[in-house]
Amino acid sequence: PFRRAQQAACTELLYASTRELDQTNHKQLCLRFLSIMQEPTEDKRSRSPRRDSPAGSVRDQPGVVQKASTFSVGSLLPQPPAQKIITHEEVAQTLPKETFDRLTSLYEDGSVKRGDFDPCCLAALRELTETLQDQVMTHLENERVFMVNARSKSGFLYSLCEKAKQGCLDVRGFGNPDPWGPFLVSQACPRSRSVELVNEGEWLQRFNGMPVDLVIDTSADTAARVPSIQLSMRLDSTVADLKARLIDIGFTLKPNHMGFRGPDLGFLRDTRTLAYYNLQMGSSLVLTKRERGGVTRTRSHMHLGAAAF
Repeated sequence: PFRRAQQAACTELLYASTRELDQTNHKQLCLRFLSIMQEPTEDKRSRSPRRDSPAGSVRDQPGVVQKASTFSVGSLLPQPPAQKIITHEEVAQTLPKETFDRLTSLYEDGSVKRGDFDPCCLAALRELTETLQDQVMTHLENERVFMVNARSKSGFLYSLCEKAKQGCLDVRGFGNPDPWGPFLVSQACPRSRSVELVNEGEWLQRFNGMPVDLVIDTSADTAARVPSIQLSMRLDSTVADLKARLIDIGFTLKPNHMGFRGPDLGFLRDTRTLAYYNLQMGSSLVLTKRERGGVTRTRSHMHLGAAAF
């Protein structure tokens, strides 16, 4: 056991050399190491009893196990001081006088008992400003029924402190901001990307009445058998004139069944001109086929009608 103690002392000395110890602690560690190394060692190879040991001692008695000398490695280093436990009464005394008096009145009238508020919730109350502390104490006094029936008084006070920081104090949840509200609204009503258009008159002056070539995707009209076409149109022409131009070319869709959609413009109105939508050379449009609205055109009803026949 003594040799193991020596090995442990050497290991601890090497390990402590890598730590940041001051000069006093390092000196104490070295003195402790030298005192262990200077103790006389005993030869464990001989199993015969020592001559100087008296007969009938505990060492010579059979069946008796000697207790090995223990060595604590932690005793070489100075132990850290024990941390002081802070009670809720000490934290409560650090509160402002007005808040402390109102909190004491809750103990006196029996709303809460000693120890119901732990130091953590009182520390959270102390970190608030005096205005927020007044709001929290006023809420505690007005909503004593909820505080008394709360499973944890400390958790109730801590939640009030967090709600006071957010500006919503109501135990029933009225007026609290919904964390999922903005996300659900954005998913239900997605906003289209806003496009800043130049004034129609300025756009016409920029091109001086010159025609522009438009690329139109006409795959919606299956009878025409043309995936896309390129048309030259004047910018002062309306969308209705563009529909009439397609009918003159030979497309079979009726004007009220046609619709044009731009990449960032959405659906184009018939009464607007091409300059209003800032179309220029090489702009692309998609021809869409307008279907009759109503429940008879939904996919589920179409499948049910096909199955009936």
